Order: sequence, then structure tokens, then C-alpha cells
Amino acid sequence: MQKGLSNGQNEILLGAVEAAQKERKQSDTDAALKVIDKQVKKGCEERYRKGKPTEGIWRDPSSSPPAHTESASPSP
Repeated sequence: MQKGLSNGQNEILLGAVEAAQKERKQSDTDAALKVIDKQVKKGCEERYRKGKPTEGIWRDPSSSPPAHTESASPSP
């Protein structure tokens, strides 16, 4: 199970935060939050324009979760 951001996801996040910091200095927090939303949406659309990732946190939320493979009872 993926526990962190991929390099691509991290690049999208860092770019959005950088743009938001500049916007906040020029305007206010609300404007900066809008920049984050816009930048992340744009970055994800560009990165995943050929389709959605199919594993981990990027799995289509409308699909059923992966089957649980661990046994609920302890091993002897």
C-alpha cells in the first residue's frame, strides 16, 4: 500500500504551494487557496490525461476496494 506521494504528485503539490504563497503575499489566504485548487487540478489533469492511475490512492473511488487477503484469525 502506498503511504506517501509519488515524485509526480509531490511536484504538483510543491508547485501549487509555491504559486499559492506568491498569491497570498499579493492578495489573501482565500485567493491562495483558490490557486492551490486550480494548480492541483491542472497538474493532475495534465499528469493523468491518458487515464487514471489504477492502484493505491488513485484507484477510482466508485470502484469496490481491493479484496482483503490477510486472515482475521491468528496463525497457529
